[in-house]
Amino acid sequence: MRFVLPGMGATSEMYSDSWSMLNDAVFLDWPKINGEITFDNIASQLIAENQITSLDHIIGSSLGGIIAIEIAHQIKCNQVILIGSAINKSEINSLLLSLAPLSEITPLKFIQFIVGKSGGGLGQMFASVEADFIRSTCIELNQWNSPYCEEMNVKRIHGSRDHVIQCPDTADLIIEGGHLIAMTHSKACVDFIESICLKKE
Repeated sequence: MRFVLPGMGATSEMYSDSWSMLNDAVFLDWPKINGEITFDNIASQLIAENQITSLDHIIGSSLGGIIAIEIAHQIKCNQVILIGSAINKSEINSLLLSLAPLSEITPLKFIQFIVGKSGGGLGQMFASVEADFIRSTCIELNQWNSPYCEEMNVKRIHGSRDHVIQCPDTADLIIEGGHLIAMTHSKACVDFIESICLKKE
């Protein structure tokens, strides 16, 4: 199976249009975490709730890609596709990381309410994600110690104009777009995923 994870302030609804053509795909939402919200716990819960194994493909956008790396590390899966995501903290915009601690005092629920009323489909998705989840993952991101290693078979799709996570020169597919290429360039993403065959251990 192909398990597809959303971005931090998004849900599985971000995967519309051409994503419906992706074979053997399960589009996941963020789980309600039992206990402390950490990347490790999010990955563990997703694995348990969805019975993800090392034979599956893990695909993720932005934060979803970061959690995909964590899942791959836990289950020894070498079949990972990142869409506008990072393999380590150094690739993330340093200004965003410096602002992460402010999430502790930001009235996220109020902001979600306002954005949900006026922000269209993406805003409604943002409003539906648990505020504590967004707050905790922002803080966690600032101290992320990535388990990525060269042995992982990771394929990367990235936007050339992504200002959130810098576009790596080594990306397998670079699209003329920004951070939300999974939404704005869904067909190019799906076509690439269908065209590659990731190696199995």
